[in-house]
Amino acid sequence: MSIERLGPSGASPDILGTYLRSIGQVPLLSADDEVELAKRIEVGLVARHQLEQEPDSPDASLLRQLVREGERAHDLFIRANLRLVVSVAKRYPGSGLPLMDVIQEGNIGLDRAVKKFDYTRGFKFSTYATWWIRQSITRALADSSRMIRVPARVAEGVGAVRRQMRDMEGRLGRRPTIEEVAAATGGTVEKVREYLELDRQPVSLDLPIGEDDGAILGDLLEDERDAEVVDIVSGRIRLTVIHECIGELPMRDASVLRRRFGLDGNDPLTLEQLSAEIGLSREHVRQIEQRALRSLRARQYRNRLED
Repeated sequence: MSIERLGPSGASPDILGTYLRSIGQVPLLSADDEVELAKRIEVGLVARHQLEQEPDSPDASLLRQLVREGERAHDLFIRANLRLVVSVAKRYPGSGLPLMDVIQEGNIGLDRAVKKFDYTRGFKFSTYATWWIRQSITRALADSSRMIRVPARVAEGVGAVRRQMRDMEGRLGRRPTIEEVAAATGGTVEKVREYLELDRQPVSLDLPIGEDDGAILGDLLEDERDAEVVDIVSGRIRLTVIHECIGELPMRDASVLRRRFGLDGNDPLTLEQLSAEIGLSREHVRQIEQRALRSLRARQYRNRLED
C-alpha cells in the first residue's frame, strides 16, 4: 500500500478536512477483525516468499491470489487505523511542522506497526501501534530541527548512506556492517563512519523508549525525588551527550540501550527482537534495560545531561 500522502506540506484546512472525512468513512476493526487481517497478511507474505523461490510452481496461481488477498488485508488494516494516527499527531501542537506533515510521518509508523504486529501475543493493536506512530513522528520532528548544518554535497552523502543502510537491512534481515555499507556505496569505511556521525540528530524528550509503559526519553532526566522533567534547551538535547553517557556504561548495558531505543541510527528493537539477537531471554533483556536506565538517572550522569 502507498502510505497516505495527501496534500502539500502546508495543507489547507479544506485539504485536511477532506482527508479527515475520507478516513472517517472506514469502519473501525474489532479485535477479531485485527487477528483475521493479520493472518491474511501473514499468509500473503509466505505465499510471496514461495513464489520468489519457485516462480514456476504448479500452485503459482493460488499463491498469487493469496498475495493479493494479503495486500488487500494490509491496505484495510492501515485505512481502518488512520484515525489513530491523527489522534496521536494532534498531541504535537507547535512542533514546527504542519499537522498534515505530522500525520504523514505518523502514517509511516502505522505501516511499520502493521508489518510487525504479532497477533499471537494477544496485544491490542492500537496500543502497539501508538508506540510506532510516536516513534516515527518524534524522529521526523528531530530531523526537522537538527542543529548541524552541512554542505549540500555532504548532506547528499549522509542521505545516501542512510538509505543504503535501510535498504540493506530490509534485504539482509539484519543491520549491515559499516564495511558492507561502504562496499555497497563505493565509499570508504572512514567516510561512511563520518556520514553516520553527522547523521546523529537532536532527540525530542518525547521520544518513546519502551513499548510497555509509555516511557519517554525525558524520563532519563527525572530525579526520583522530583517527578518534574528538567527543561533542557527548549525540550531538546543533543544526541551526542546521551551517547557519551551511555558509552561509559558496561559494554552490554550500553549495547542494549543503543539497539533497544534506536540510538545507533537504526530503528528501535522490541524486547523480543533484541533477545533473539543477543541470545538472552526477554526478561533478562528487560532487566538489563532497567538497570542501565537507573544508571543514567544517577547524579553523575544527570549533571552532564542537564548541562
